[in-house]
Amino acid sequence: MKSKKKWVIFFSIFLYATIGEGAENISKERFKNAINYLSAFVANQYQLSTTGYQSAMIKDSTKLTPQRAKEYTAKAKEVYPTETLKNLGILQSTYINKIPETGELSDPHHMNEKQLTACLGRCREKSFANCEIQSLEIAIHLYTLGFKKFKIWSNKAISHNYVVIEPTTLFPKGAIIDSYFGWGITEVNFKTINKYKHYSQNIQVVQNMMDWLDKNANTYANKLWIAVIREKFFPNEGPFPLKSIE
Repeated sequence: MKSKKKWVIFFSIFLYATIGEGAENISKERFKNAINYLSAFVANQYQLSTTGYQSAMIKDSTKLTPQRAKEYTAKAKEVYPTETLKNLGILQSTYINKIPETGELSDPHHMNEKQLTACLGRCREKSFANCEIQSLEIAIHLYTLGFKKFKIWSNKAISHNYVVIEPTTLFPKGAIIDSYFGWGITEVNFKTINKYKHYSQNIQVVQNMMDWLDKNANTYANKLWIAVIREKFFPNEGPFPLKSIE
């Protein structure tokens, strides 16, 4: 009888350990799938981009994925069949990045809270965004799903903004999320660090956007995107399914 009882206890411990290990793997896979889904939402929303179109035109394949290059090119030509780059530039300078109250131009990572909120609205209206607003959109929805272990970085070496997840149990070295280039989520390793030139002398946290998230992320998240991601990847796991990731 004692032998049978010991076997049951051993089997229970083994089963628990196996399930725990599998759940951890699935959790990481679900996280990556969910973030790639979010990245695709952002990429689909924003196919007009001055810098995206420029990169696509010079076939900068080391940055843009072929699919993302095709999206930027097709949408730009659809909206502006002639003088495409010129008209994209006009849209950016006379509407997207123009501060209505002063008439001055400003990049999103230099705007104050009110200006950034207004700029996000204009970008959504025109489905136009360069890397700054696309990285903000990723951050908004991560934040709303309960995940805050990340920062938005500006990289002067490649003139680019993107989201970097800090080291966690799922990603011990961290991960980069980039809808603008079309890569989705990529785990940090030597190759990605070198590709992005993500070195301390090149990068700086976009603090105005990080401050903006604390006050505004939940208000300005796309409720449909959030609902779809919760239902598809995190059913019955509450409104903040990513909050527990350490």
